[in-house]
Amino acid sequence: MLVQRGVLTQEQLEAILSRQAETGQPFGAVALELCGINEQEVWEACDRQAAGFLPRVELACEPNDPRALEAISAEQAMDLVALPLRYEKQSLLIAVSDSHLRDTVRALRERFGEDVQFVIADPDQIKLFICRRYQYEPPIASNTISSN
Repeated sequence: MLVQRGVLTQEQLEAILSRQAETGQPFGAVALELCGINEQEVWEACDRQAAGFLPRVELACEPNDPRALEAISAEQAMDLVALPLRYEKQSLLIAVSDSHLRDTVRALRERFGEDVQFVIADPDQIKLFICRRYQYEPPIASNTISSN
């Protein structure tokens, strides 16, 4: 993934994997040491790779299940950019964005345990459908200018 994005060359990747095999250090630590790769870039690549294994959905085609919306509040959904869609058997199906996937999945798994499944959706669509399905209006940031 990092080679495809032009962050690493194939030779750098091979050097990292070789050193990792020798030392047992995490990939990100070796990449930082050998090539100066930013840890955030490594995590973003991991998120993109993980997202490739999850199904993608179009939220306009997904039915509204009010019972699923009760699982988290509108504010939590907006903070996580995560929309509960429905229950499938005993698992809650949640649409998430592929950006910050690791942190979002971790937070939701901490809350629900293993009884949660994920699909990927466009983050702007997720926010739009959170507003629609929860009838939620995000707070407007106030930019007040004080006059002296």
